[in-house]
Amino acid sequence: MSGWFTSEIGILKGKFSYMSPEQIRGMPLDARTDVFSAGIILHEMLTTEKLFRGDTEFALMEKVRKAEVPAPSDFNRRVTPELDAICLKALSRDVADRYQSAAEFAAALDALISGYRFDPKELRQFMRQLFRKEYAKEVEDTQMSLDASLAPPSVAMTERRGSPTPAPPISGTPPDTGPLGELSATDHPTQPNDKPRGFWGNLFKKRK
Repeated sequence: MSGWFTSEIGILKGKFSYMSPEQIRGMPLDARTDVFSAGIILHEMLTTEKLFRGDTEFALMEKVRKAEVPAPSDFNRRVTPELDAICLKALSRDVADRYQSAAEFAAALDALISGYRFDPKELRQFMRQLFRKEYAKEVEDTQMSLDASLAPPSVAMTERRGSPTPAPPISGTPPDTGPLGELSATDHPTQPNDKPRGFWGNLFKKRK
């Protein structure tokens, strides 16, 4: 795990390249140490380069301790002077010269961004360029799914599914019920039986 530092009693732990100068010197730490680490990340996002490098751990620690930070615009000409100033202030060697909190750092970035107006077309082109590999893969997957949904079923798939099994033939002849309407009188009595049944029927019989 090259690049990691742990004290003998395990109090200090982290990656050299994202430490602050006061961490390397073993000084007391506060929120401004996190501002420095966030400034490193911002610098690397703007330049796409590692800020602190060293052939050995000692050389890397020495670079962090000195905190000699080049402007992001030295690597990326699209970085504005205003953004340079914000990034370099967060990476000041002296904690008193940095933003005194993460909220103050964020407020400076918000104030800068609010002054920009992004054209939707330019933003779309920028995102496509930034994620061109992912975008190409998504387009390819979408096209493959569309082709698969429109393609006719293959012969092998049809054979695998099989043809529907026909219903078995009906054997025998249905019974002859005769022509409709030829029902005997006993099937449908014309006189309804209006005599009471059950308890009331027995009572009726006794009275008769």
